[in-house]
Amino acid sequence: MTQLDALKDWRWFHGNITRQEAEGILKENIDGSFLIRESKTNIGEYSLSVYHQSEIIHYHIQFKNKQISLDAKNYFKNLYKLIEYYNCVLHLNICLTHPVCDTNSLRSNLKDLGCILNSDAIELKDFLDKGEFSEVYEACYKSKPVAVKKLVNMEYTDQFVQEANVMTTLNHRNVLQLIGVVLDKDVYLVMEYMDEGNLANYLRSRGRDSITEEWQLNSSFDICVGMEYLEGKHLVHCDLAARNILLSNCGKVKISDFGLSNHTGALDKRIKFPIKWAAPEAIVDRVFTCKCDVWSFGVLLWEIFSFGKIPYPGVPASDIKEFIEEGNRMDIPDECPSSLRSIILVTWKLNPADRPTFKKLLELMTPLFGSLV
Repeated sequence: MTQLDALKDWRWFHGNITRQEAEGILKENIDGSFLIRESKTNIGEYSLSVYHQSEIIHYHIQFKNKQISLDAKNYFKNLYKLIEYYNCVLHLNICLTHPVCDTNSLRSNLKDLGCILNSDAIELKDFLDKGEFSEVYEACYKSKPVAVKKLVNMEYTDQFVQEANVMTTLNHRNVLQLIGVVLDKDVYLVMEYMDEGNLANYLRSRGRDSITEEWQLNSSFDICVGMEYLEGKHLVHCDLAARNILLSNCGKVKISDFGLSNHTGALDKRIKFPIKWAAPEAIVDRVFTCKCDVWSFGVLLWEIFSFGKIPYPGVPASDIKEFIEEGNRMDIPDECPSSLRSIILVTWKLNPADRPTFKKLLELMTPLFGSLV
C-alpha cells in the first residue's frame, strides 16, 4: 500500500483538490475546522487548510529527513501525529479540533466495498430505540434478522456516512458488525442484530437475582478486549457506556454506536456528548483521546456492578466537572469484587497520563478470572 492509498482511510484527507475548492468546503465553518489535501505547487507533498477566526489559512507541510513539519521546528513521523499534536496544542494560531470530512470520497468508498444496499430489500419490523438523530428497528434482510439505524434528521447524513465508514474498518468479535448502508430517500445503517438488547436495560431488568458475578466479570473483560482492539487502531469511541454495549442470548458482548468515534479525538462543538461518562479533560476542551475512553470504561464498570444505575447519583451533570476536580469519585458498588476496585479507581486518575492503556487494563484484569476457572 502506498502512502497515498493509506491516507484515503483518513476522513480529513481530501486528496487532489485545489486551494479554492478547499476554501469552498471550509467556508462558514467553525474555528478549528481543517482538512488536508495534496499540494498543487509541491507535487508529492501536502497542504493543511484551516478555518480560523472567519479566515481560511493554508500551510505547506514540509518534508525533511522522512519527517513532516508546519514550522520547521516541531517534526512528526506522519500526518496523524501532526494532527494529534495540533489537536491539543494552540500553535501558529491554530488548533485542529474539527476534521472536515470528504463525504463524497466516503460514499465512493462504501460503494467500492459493496456496502450500498437497496432499501426494498429491507423490511422494518419492531421499533427498538430512539436517539437524538435516529431510530433503531428490528428488521429483516435476506430472510435474516438485522438491526436498522434509521436517520430521522437528514441534516446529519454526512455523520451517518462517516459512522458507516468507521464500521467498515472494524472486524472483531467484540465490535458490532456493519452489514451495509442505504443511501437514497431513506438513510439506514444495517447491522447485525443482538437479541438481548443493550447492557444498561439488561442490567436493570434482570437485577441481582439473575446476574452473577461471573457474568459481570466476563462481560467486563469482553468489553475491555474490544476497546483494546479500537485503541490499537487509534480509534477513539467517545461514547463508551452500558447503553452502547449490545448482548445476544448466546453470550456475545459487542461495542456499538460509533456515531461520535474518530481518529483525531476532537468533537464538533455542535455535537452533544454525555457528561456523566466523560473524562474531565474532555468536558473542558471537547478533545477526546483513548485515555478518555479509559475513564469512561471505569464508569461502565461502575454501571455493571451497580446493576445499571445512572452514574453520579444525586449529582447534576452541570456539577460533574467540579465534583471530580475537587477530588471526589463515585463510591464503588458493594457488589464489586475487591480486586476490581483498584482497577476502576486507576481509570479515574485526573491526569490522563496516569491512567492505564486498555492493553494494560487487560493485563490487570486477566488474573481476576483465575477464580472462575
